[in-house]
Amino acid sequence: MGGCAQEPEVTTCRLQPISSALSSVPSNQIIKDNQGYKIRDMLYYDEHIFIELQEGLAVFDVKNPENPNYLGIYLDWDIPIIVNSTVAYSFWDDESHILDISNPQTLVEFDCPEKINFALTKNTQFSDDFAFEPKGPEGLKIFDITELANPEEIAQYQSHSIPELYWHKPYGKLFPEPSIIASEPMLALDIAVNDQYAYLGEGLVGIDSLYGGQFTILNVSNPKRPRRITVFPMPDNGAAQKVLLNEKVVYVSSSDPYGSQYTIALDVSTPSKPTKIATFPTGSLLAIHENFIYFNDYGKEVVVWDITNPKSPTFIGTIKLPPIRFGEQLRVTNIQFDNDLAYIVIEYAVLHIVDISNPKNAKILSSIQIP
Repeated sequence: MGGCAQEPEVTTCRLQPISSALSSVPSNQIIKDNQGYKIRDMLYYDEHIFIELQEGLAVFDVKNPENPNYLGIYLDWDIPIIVNSTVAYSFWDDESHILDISNPQTLVEFDCPEKINFALTKNTQFSDDFAFEPKGPEGLKIFDITELANPEEIAQYQSHSIPELYWHKPYGKLFPEPSIIASEPMLALDIAVNDQYAYLGEGLVGIDSLYGGQFTILNVSNPKRPRRITVFPMPDNGAAQKVLLNEKVVYVSSSDPYGSQYTIALDVSTPSKPTKIATFPTGSLLAIHENFIYFNDYGKEVVVWDITNPKSPTFIGTIKLPPIRFGEQLRVTNIQFDNDLAYIVIEYAVLHIVDISNPKNAKILSSIQIP
């Protein structure tokens, strides 16, 4: 098991192109219609950018990153969640749809006779013919997607917290206080999957003002029977909100009860004994690309570290992003990469295409903005 999912056959659907799905609504009209709405999500795929807006899924050709070319919009569609090199799920009209995305300018939908009751989150990870979805209060859910149109839930895993990890914020008090309370189910927040292991971030964010979190390693060599290997309590009672895997090191981003954000690096070469080897005391974890790790520093800028040696990361610098309006700094909500280019979404209003060939001196090449 490992890598991208195989190309599964769809046995209950027939492939039928959606004629003229890419509407030619002009870009100035799209911008006008979406004023006051944020860029909900973004996906880079094969020299194209999909931007999810209030009106639907806008498509830009970015072969020339200095001059993105607006192609049109798939009205009412949501962002695709890629399963493998050509197939994705997308959710609209209260049901899931299966798409062939090999040609972004002419998406093809699998015409299925029955509704697909399968709405994945963008945190879902795929390995072989299985989908691993952290489902918040429902824990981790594992699906067999051998038949894309008939996904089968085959397992569910949920941790329960260790009481001494809990913090409670009494009504009217400024700061949380430690409490000894009965064990509570953990929220499954994020996941990374590699070979026979799943790396699960868990926490108590938003549950009755309780705080706490842990990082759990599961053996999923048999996806029908996930088996817990070990649990690593997060420092300072933080929730493990984002998990990224880079070879044999897992990076876990967290925030403590006081709102401080940090990321730890764990050596998981021995899954039963994860070892903390580094701490990044800055911002929230965004992504890893090649030998660099990217953070959003409290909405001000993107911070870059070199992790060639994960035990001794080196601060490289920052990518400074202009404010949307004078004096207004909004947080980075998504970043994706294509070789030396980064596609950075600023919450609500703008996508920057950035040359990161020299991370110390990154350069904005162009921007797509929704005023």
